[in-house]
Amino acid sequence: MDVFLAIVGTGIPGFLSYWYLSKLGLLEFDKDRKDEKIIALASLSALNVFLTVMSYAGFIYATRKKVVDFSHLSLSQIFWVFVFGAVISFFMTREAYPRLISYAVNGVDQGNELEGRPIIINRNILKQVILSQEPDRDIAVYIYKDGEKKRLVEAGFLNYFSESDEGIQLILSGDLFRVKEEIFYEEVLEKFDDTTILSKHKYCYYDGKTDTIIFLFFTEKEGVTPS
Repeated sequence: MDVFLAIVGTGIPGFLSYWYLSKLGLLEFDKDRKDEKIIALASLSALNVFLTVMSYAGFIYATRKKVVDFSHLSLSQIFWVFVFGAVISFFMTREAYPRLISYAVNGVDQGNELEGRPIIINRNILKQVILSQEPDRDIAVYIYKDGEKKRLVEAGFLNYFSESDEGIQLILSGDLFRVKEEIFYEEVLEKFDDTTILSKHKYCYYDGKTDTIIFLFFTEKEGVTPS
């Protein structure tokens, strides 16, 4: 059992689960929340190892009526434990963990909404909005520098984005939008206030660290360009 505890301590059994869930935006810890990240990684490792041990022991008992002695495993047994672990970790990571975490988060959000409290998001808000896009829509982006006069930084359709400790980085695809010398802030604000555009298809994000205002519009893919 000491061997399994040592394996859990490395965090390896839970690393792929944590990586996949973080890519889905379900788990997110910045550099100021390293302790929580370590706890999440250790918890996923422990859960994956526990499910592997229980599943392998249950399988052996059901098929051979034998109790597995995990302190004296042969090479073949170690191999099959590894196989069980890989299959279970893959299934839990792809199917179970995302559903369970989403269910828990939605339950808390609905509870806050019913109680009249604001929904608190511990994940990066901009990343959350981007990941929530519908598959049949592109994201039109307008970026402005805040100030007495709002200055256009860039506009276009979102092609790629990445995340680091410094924040979200966006790449706008130049071949997907028509460049215009100036897109005035008031024009975009008027579009944002347009009641014909559903609220779930438009967002305004403010980055207090960089004094940047980002408008996001979920637009239909065919024949739609920022104006």
